[in-house]
Amino acid sequence: DVYKRQQKKSAPASQASASQTTGKSSGNKGYYIIAASLTTAADASRQAEIFRKQGYKDVEVLESAGRYRVSLGHYTNQAEAYRQTEALKKEKAFSQAWVFSVK
Repeated sequence: DVYKRQQKKSAPASQASASQTTGKSSGNKGYYIIAASLTTAADASRQAEIFRKQGYKDVEVLESAGRYRVSLGHYTNQAEAYRQTEALKKEKAFSQAWVFSVK
């Protein structure tokens, strides 16, 4: 659960999952919670690293249509992705978070 992960800020970034990518499209179908959408891979990588240092474990950078989107979570279930996004949006820093669908 993305929201609960943020609440547990004591989790070191070294425990980040192996699914993290930098500047590459993951290619995995499903639903991603997008916390940032940037124009360069470098900017997206920097933002992803900030999120990792904040304790997010499933950070990924997805490239699509010339944009680099920083995801905080990947879900195969659409309803769960939207549920987690709504929980995350309660934090002011993530009030603009949205769900990106990869088919």
